[in-house]
Amino acid sequence: MPVPGKSRQSIKDLSPLKLLLLVTSPFVLSFLIHTIILTLSAYTTWYIASTNTVDDDPAATILVDERTSDRFSFDDTNTLNQFKVDSTLAYSFPQVEYRPVVPDVTFYPEPTNLEDLDLIGVETIDREWLNPVTDQKFIYSGEEKLAGSFSRHIQALRKGGLDVIFVFDSTSSMAEFLKQAKNKIVNLVITFKKLVPTARIGLVTYRDRGDDFVTKKHSLTHGTKSLQLFLKDIDPVGGGDREEALDEALRVAIEEFKWKTYAKKIILVIGDAPPHQEDMPKVQKLIERFKTEMNGMVSTLDTSRAAFIPVGGKAEQNVMDEFKLIAKTGGGESARLMDEERVIREMVVLVFGTRWEMFLDEFMKNL
Repeated sequence: MPVPGKSRQSIKDLSPLKLLLLVTSPFVLSFLIHTIILTLSAYTTWYIASTNTVDDDPAATILVDERTSDRFSFDDTNTLNQFKVDSTLAYSFPQVEYRPVVPDVTFYPEPTNLEDLDLIGVETIDREWLNPVTDQKFIYSGEEKLAGSFSRHIQALRKGGLDVIFVFDSTSSMAEFLKQAKNKIVNLVITFKKLVPTARIGLVTYRDRGDDFVTKKHSLTHGTKSLQLFLKDIDPVGGGDREEALDEALRVAIEEFKWKTYAKKIILVIGDAPPHQEDMPKVQKLIERFKTEMNGMVSTLDTSRAAFIPVGGKAEQNVMDEFKLIAKTGGGESARLMDEERVIREMVVLVFGTRWEMFLDEFMKNL
């Protein structure tokens, strides 16, 4: 409704300048607004949300210097590990020590020749063939199975314990054995400790009735000094006749020692003469009781000089009958010593079993 007293101004009445302003003012305003928006956009970083999972580990993101160009140069290669990478990283990757995941494997020494021992009643190693012939080559897996069995054997001894008593003749004919025993008793104990850390060793020495003593003993011990002192006081004397009081020595070893209940109990008889013939039934009875009631084992090592004296052009190598019978009754092994300097080694082998000698070599380097 027109305002009283005012008349409507016509476009025709506008001056050219006013008319120009009236027409261009909306465009000017729009131009100014767009200029401001574009200017702000130039200084603003826009982020677009991504649906992909981003690894938050900064070590997994490679930051490349913008100055570096052409980072990858394949040089006409066709395998992944052949292309060259020329990159400058904003930070270095951490150094990671690579260790392949493989099981621990114990390597055992090569089998050795057993020609130095005349073994009686030794368990034969059963050689198994996976395939009789494969390209004219035989396949054998015996050592692998033996290695596993040896490991289980030692583990069982370490769990239950090992008590060993050496019953040895100390008459004059045993002078060389006593010399070796005195010099190497410490190394002998160390070898036992490597195999079975809880092993105990005891000693019983014997002569014959009518000598200055029949038996002397040293209780089972973990140490070495007392064993050394015991052997130091033993000198090889006496022994006018061949037979010795082995029956009394075995009785002392079986009845007068404090054996561990769950330990493997082993008696190793070392001598060069049998017991008196009339005492053999007593010896067998003692050993049978030790085996059945105490779960013990008796082995024998024949050190008699017959092994070194040629008989009819050939060295006699049979273990004396009495020692074979003692070992058979005690569930152990009997052997004849062929080299006096190896007596300590043979003692270890007979204690742990002759079938394990190839594995024991590594532990007996100082014997």
